[in-house]
Amino acid sequence: MQDLIARITAHRRLVIALQIAFVIALLGFLAWAVRDVWSDALPRLRDADPVDLTIACLILAAYYLMFVLGWLWILRALGIHTSYGVALQSEMASMLAKYIPGAIWTPAARVLWLRKAGGIDKTSVVVASILFEAGLSAVAGFIGIPIIEGANLIRPYLEPVFTRYPLPPGAIGHALHRPGLELVMLLISLALAIGGILLAMYMYLIDTALPERISAQFQRAYRVLLGKYYVDELYDRLVVEPVKRASGWLWAEVDVGIVDGTVNQAGAFVRQDGAWLSRIQSGFVRNYALSIFLGAVVVIGYLIIR
Repeated sequence: MQDLIARITAHRRLVIALQIAFVIALLGFLAWAVRDVWSDALPRLRDADPVDLTIACLILAAYYLMFVLGWLWILRALGIHTSYGVALQSEMASMLAKYIPGAIWTPAARVLWLRKAGGIDKTSVVVASILFEAGLSAVAGFIGIPIIEGANLIRPYLEPVFTRYPLPPGAIGHALHRPGLELVMLLISLALAIGGILLAMYMYLIDTALPERISAQFQRAYRVLLGKYYVDELYDRLVVEPVKRASGWLWAEVDVGIVDGTVNQAGAFVRQDGAWLSRIQSGFVRNYALSIFLGAVVVIGYLIIR
């Protein structure tokens, strides 16, 4: 796999084409995610109160900013120190990764961005912070379990909002919520999580030779998993290295060649003019008197001839 990546990145045009394809795919996923939203959102936006809409957007932005601040505190508690800007960039990258099929990309985007932008290579600790964050979300979810009568504390809190802005007529009578389906999905998720924990305990605490046997039998899959799907290598080749090369070119050609070159050329011009003018400004009075005399002769000669 690494040899294939090296062969691909050896061709500059192919790398650029892959980058463009990646951007197009990302924009396509974003457009697909909101394909059924605009037809319903545009009429509402036309009738919306600009003040209320602005306040709502500010509250939403504050929520995300506070969310990043909470994750930053979790990282610091685990011994990882980074700036708020890097943590915010990592969170924004994970939000974009949500629109890419496959749940692995969301946490992977956070880990990769922290590694590339913040120089943090403690992958296991970062993953632990994400899991801890998910655990807090799971605990918070018990506040609003609709399948338990009287346990949904969020619905009474949000009820004035839906009373002020009622649902469209087409939604009346529609099965907006099915508690039974939610309970089934909740139990399936819980069973998968517990099954993964028990399988890991069996493989690494009881039958410790089982992972070696599996890796020997499925070597290709083992190498892909060991290389973390080679996301780091692809990101480094397709994003980091091109950005570094572009930055080097901008530094050499634009910064040094144009910006610094303009300033240096202006200084050299002044220096050369100063050296030439210093020959005239000798400081001797006789030279200045001679210059005045010659000038007077030229002026008088011009007047006589004219």
